[in-house]
Amino acid sequence: MTAGAREHTDDRSPAAETEAPKRAEQPRGGLRLYQTIIVESRYGGLLALSITLLCGALQAGMIYLIASDAEQLARQELDIPDLMSFLLALSLFGVVFVVQLRQATRVSDHVVTRIALRLARSLRAASLPTLETVGPDRIITAVTRDLTTIGGALPLAFSALQTGVMIAVCILLIAATNLTVLLVSGLLLSTILWLVRRNHLRMRLASAAAAEAEGRFCSYLEHALLGFRELRINHAKRHDFYARYLLPQVEEASVRRLEAGAYFVRQMQLSHGTWFVLVGAAAFVAPALGVAEGVTTAVLILTFLRTPMVDMATYLPSLLNARLALERYEDLEAALDTAQGPWPDESGMESSLAQTAQPEPPPTFDHLSLRQLAYEYYDPAGAPLFRVGPIDVTLKSGEVVLVSGGNGSGKTTFLKLLTGLYPPASGRLMLDDHPLSPHQARALFSTVFTDFHLFQRLYGIEEIDPEETGSLLRTLDLTHKVLIRDRAFSTTALSTGQRRRLALIAALLERRPILLFDEWTADQDPEFRRFFYQELLPQLKAQGKTIIAVTHDQTPVACADRHWRLQDGRLEEMPRGSHVM
Repeated sequence: MTAGAREHTDDRSPAAETEAPKRAEQPRGGLRLYQTIIVESRYGGLLALSITLLCGALQAGMIYLIASDAEQLARQELDIPDLMSFLLALSLFGVVFVVQLRQATRVSDHVVTRIALRLARSLRAASLPTLETVGPDRIITAVTRDLTTIGGALPLAFSALQTGVMIAVCILLIAATNLTVLLVSGLLLSTILWLVRRNHLRMRLASAAAAEAEGRFCSYLEHALLGFRELRINHAKRHDFYARYLLPQVEEASVRRLEAGAYFVRQMQLSHGTWFVLVGAAAFVAPALGVAEGVTTAVLILTFLRTPMVDMATYLPSLLNARLALERYEDLEAALDTAQGPWPDESGMESSLAQTAQPEPPPTFDHLSLRQLAYEYYDPAGAPLFRVGPIDVTLKSGEVVLVSGGNGSGKTTFLKLLTGLYPPASGRLMLDDHPLSPHQARALFSTVFTDFHLFQRLYGIEEIDPEETGSLLRTLDLTHKVLIRDRAFSTTALSTGQRRRLALIAALLERRPILLFDEWTADQDPEFRRFFYQELLPQLKAQGKTIIAVTHDQTPVACADRHWRLQDGRLEEMPRGSHVM
């Protein structure tokens, strides 16, 4: 999500206020969706599946009664008890079917909600390094594509189960009518099912390849949208990107989809062929073997099963895609949970989505110390790449500290260590000589990072003084652009510099003791650069605020107490009044 992305102002959701379930380990098998339903919905899921089984059995019973009565009617006999049994079964099926639809819908929604809440819990508890490793694209894809696929397939899973039970019970009833018909049909059916399973495995691999190709296409498409200006202004770059990457990826995705579609067509052919083989076995093979009893009933039952057998084949692609989506979704959850979760000294503070209490920042403190604090980057093979620290420095309350350093010097990593966003590889934070956990450290800071995200709603700020916000908007020349109503900005569709000013207002309204500004003046005109250094910082210092300002500006800062410079991951204290660069 970019800094300028707009956020809906009314995003309160009752579901977001409930406790998210913990992720349960799920076996990966052919009954994946049904395992998920039972794990996520417990008794409700078991009840829905049980009612579905009953519906399928009742349907099979009605088919058998119709078929057997039809054979008797051919001999001009009407079995009144069978008719009454059929009417009773029909009435019972009507009631059970309505209950099944309602329960299946309720359970499907419940399962999707729990999966979504579980992801939200994982996101809430994840550390910044975890999210940087996983990447936002993977998370957004999980919600927009995979969760939608799972939600759409759950009702089909109930329909497939009901249809499958109906077919299975009908075959058992055929066996009760004529065992020879069943043996002949069973032999043929076993051979066809082996072919179906073999084709299904190949279709699964082809579907996975198609999904990967579409994922790569979506990634290229995102680059095309986000980098539209750069591509538009450079013909060679645009031609290379489209001709050698984006368009070929469209073709590759098409080829993969066609391959998966070919296996689906083959599956449909096997489904249709299965029905004709079974009917042919009952109608021609059994009489040829001298068996006539129950043949008509078997043929009629199989005639009824033609549509359900075709339906089962049409369910397979959706159920297969849902299975693949579940695997991707759970792999994402595992990555969020295991990459780098909350640090041990946070004592499980992030274990529940329902928890909203945060540690209150102390109203005053004397000093914040970094004791041998260090962080190290590694390549995928585990070899060290770059180290920041060890850093030994003390920040005194009420100070204004300037931080400078070239690109790649470690400034951003230092700020993330200082604010508790990165877990230190060694060392620790101390507040007034008492150990400070990263969770507690985060409660001290209000920040405007250089790559900040501007929320439209002022989350976590319960009461806002209209006079204070009005004064801030006037001071930062935003009254003609923005209003603050109901704890939300009326708009964030502003220039980068104006959004940065609005982010400054949001940070000040949090009323935390330490303010961190990461190159705040980068997008400001000379007037606001002067205002920031000569008016705002002295005013905040006079209010007792502690300020850390990362800057490349050459502007002298009269109110600055100290100057820290980072170079190659090492922090050094510069003489007061020294040149920033």
